[in-house]
Amino acid sequence: MLSTSVNNKVKNPKGSESSDGLDRNEIGQENTTDDKVRGYVGSYDSPSFGGPHRDGRFRSRGRITEFRHSRGSGRGSGRGRGDFPPRSEHAHDENSCKYHEPLGPSNNDAWSQGNSNKFYDRSELVVNLPEDPRISKLLRRLCAEVDVEKSLVICSKLQDAVMLPENARYIRRSYDILVESLLDVLFDAPSPETKEKAAVVLGRIGYVMGHDFKKHLDWILVTFSEHNTSIKHYLTLSFVETFQLDFQTPNLSDFAEMTLDRLQEIIEGTDSADVFMAAINAMIVMSNLYPEQFANHFVDTVDILVGWHVDNAQPKKIKEFALQSLFKLSRHWQADVGFSVNLLNQFIEDMVAYTNELESNNHESESDSHEDCMQKIASFLNVFNTVVKSLGTLLSPTVSQTVSWSFLTEAMTKIIQVLTEVLSDDVEPDLIMAGNESITLLLKYLQTKATSCSSALFSLITVELTKYLLIDTDVCLSIISLISITIKEIAANLPLEFITQIIGPQSLLRPLRFTDNSKILTNVMLVYSNFLNLKNIPLLQETYKFVLMDIQNAFSVIIPGIMIIQVEYIEELSKEDAEKNILFYLQCLSDLANASNSIIGMWALKPSILELLAIKMCPHDENFIKQKPALQYAILYLLYSHCKKNNHFIASSDLVTNTQQRASDIYGLSNLNIGDVSSVSPTSGHLAVILNTLSIVLEEDVPQETLLLVLTWISVIFCQLDK
Repeated sequence: MLSTSVNNKVKNPKGSESSDGLDRNEIGQENTTDDKVRGYVGSYDSPSFGGPHRDGRFRSRGRITEFRHSRGSGRGSGRGRGDFPPRSEHAHDENSCKYHEPLGPSNNDAWSQGNSNKFYDRSELVVNLPEDPRISKLLRRLCAEVDVEKSLVICSKLQDAVMLPENARYIRRSYDILVESLLDVLFDAPSPETKEKAAVVLGRIGYVMGHDFKKHLDWILVTFSEHNTSIKHYLTLSFVETFQLDFQTPNLSDFAEMTLDRLQEIIEGTDSADVFMAAINAMIVMSNLYPEQFANHFVDTVDILVGWHVDNAQPKKIKEFALQSLFKLSRHWQADVGFSVNLLNQFIEDMVAYTNELESNNHESESDSHEDCMQKIASFLNVFNTVVKSLGTLLSPTVSQTVSWSFLTEAMTKIIQVLTEVLSDDVEPDLIMAGNESITLLLKYLQTKATSCSSALFSLITVELTKYLLIDTDVCLSIISLISITIKEIAANLPLEFITQIIGPQSLLRPLRFTDNSKILTNVMLVYSNFLNLKNIPLLQETYKFVLMDIQNAFSVIIPGIMIIQVEYIEELSKEDAEKNILFYLQCLSDLANASNSIIGMWALKPSILELLAIKMCPHDENFIKQKPALQYAILYLLYSHCKKNNHFIASSDLVTNTQQRASDIYGLSNLNIGDVSSVSPTSGHLAVILNTLSIVLEEDVPQETLLLVLTWISVIFCQLDK
């Protein structure tokens, strides 16, 4: 078990490993079969490519449902998954301790050729391990350990020992025996956790090899080609540890290209999700460490990742992993915006193609089923979103000349069309959420330039509200988020009818004000807040009108004597829901109320924010104290916050600027009416209104929290007056 020069005798294969053993020559041919992946991206780099075409429209990509090599049929169908190959026994040779002898150079065909003299019995390992005071003893213990917890402790100690500088020379000299011992651990360790930790040790040994890393790489490749999927997984996992260490202290730059070549061969040829994920994780680490070398592999890596994601046979975990990996390659998407935009275009064309197939009445026998088409559309929407998020601001035409406004507009138009078509049938939540995310991402770039798409967008929102709002919490949140972003980005170009549709008396969204789901409630609140933050006065006034009428209907249930506005509709509410309703709208108004020196809040709104809170809502009413003290506190606190943002309106107050009228103002506080709020300046009477309100509240037997708020408020006003 020491070097390639050792003479060995073949040991009978172990139990099931013999019966399920892999034919090494067959495995060695994995990457040379006719159906080798060409994948997704390559088809779009061809100058003759004319768009996706299946059944005469689609070019065979090696994967549309088969982006990777076929699974369970075609290539590799004679190969079992997770099968254990035969392992061989070495006779102990008198030359077995020649640690100064390097491994013979790997055969160029080592990736595909078998090598039968690579395995050792546990008893032989114990005998053959060299007498190093630390590493060899730990390896002996690990090879013999059957207790999981103890084996994990040994692995941790071994990881530390391998990284000690004084052991580097020993590791290079004894490399062969060490890695073969670890290979035995990967087979026979008492738990998967132990095997993973042993893979970390193997990865660290690879890093410590330094300038001799090629020896390690060759050993990994030969061993990879000979063994079952489980061993392949752990061997590939070791690369992650190797290059994470290299990321901290670069030492293997000379071997980056050849390692990336081998990792790409792995992801192209594997059918195992575990091996695939381990190899991709290693490539992502290397992409950050050696971006120039990885750039040569970026397109192929993207090709394969997209293939795994759009493969309907893959579980959600793998699909999500593929998306996360694509996003982790953000710097490479950003390095070639032209390629990225071209790929986004192709994703959209694929969505359209699958949508057209759904509409076709003449399905050919080989065409995808309805459900498969729906899943494909959702998958392409997801990869579209991932690339868009990866590009960030570089997808804005104001930042990148490669991107045009027409591209963004056309992309959004086509996605809305696709969603409108597929939503005519019942669809999976994932498709709705992916489509809504696509639109919201594009809206953030287009903003008011999305006007040309707005009519179709409003129609789509209507369909989603009508059919899908209540089917699922995540879908509900997605629809509300789409509405909220639409309001924020299209802003002043919104039609008045859209406000009525979303928050008017017949709105399907309004009942969600009373939901017990905090996420939904927060998002509904954001819809109202975005409406109330509009700078378009007619739109803002329309929103404010609906808010005030809802508040009025709620007060009519709690304190019928309070009159804010004449209502155009009646809403039947319980007392509990009425209080919830008022608190909800107070929160919605908070952004508008807390805007410093807001001209809109003081001039455009009737009543103004201060008039609404201090006069119309009558926070000093004794009924509040008796029935709804918490509601009284909420109103007073928002009023305090509004006044604080505007320095309590001291500078413009008649009480400060007009000394001749100060006395009459003070003595007339108790008789103030709405007309007193405005005189020369729209805020000249605000301080008087504030002091009047506070004085009345102090006369009542209010809860301690309310009393502390009022006293604090008065103290702040006096301090500012002193200045």
